[in-house]
Amino acid sequence: MSLLSKDELKEQGWEEPLDESPADNPDGWYWGSVSHTGGGIFCRIWSTRESVGDRGDDEPDTYFEVIYGTEFDGVGVNRYEYNDTHNEWQLEETTTTKLHDERTDSACANLAAELMEQQDTP
Repeated sequence: MSLLSKDELKEQGWEEPLDESPADNPDGWYWGSVSHTGGGIFCRIWSTRESVGDRGDDEPDTYFEVIYGTEFDGVGVNRYEYNDTHNEWQLEETTTTKLHDERTDSACANLAAELMEQQDTP
C-alpha cells in the first residue's frame, strides 16, 4: 500500500503539523511526526532516541517511545531494551497507557506531552 497524502491523513483525523510534533517536546524527547508503521497503519511517535537504527556506542541500553494511532483513544508509553545477543531493540513492556475521551489528534498529543514529562528516562 502506498503512503497517504497529507489530505488523506487529515481525512483520517490527523492534524497539522504532520511532519513534526504538535506539542513541545520535553528535553530528551524527539520526533512526534505522523509515521507509517507498516500495513497502512499510521501513528504519531515520540522517542528518547534521536535516530532510528542500531545502538550507538554511547547510547543507553534502554529507550522509550510514546505512541498513539488513528483511533485517537489513548496514548501508550513503551520501554525497549537492547538485546546484545540478537543485536536488536526489543519491546520489553508498555509502562503506561492512558485513555482520552476527546479522541482527537491534538488531545492525544497534549496527553503524550504530559506522559513524556512524567516518564523517568535513562
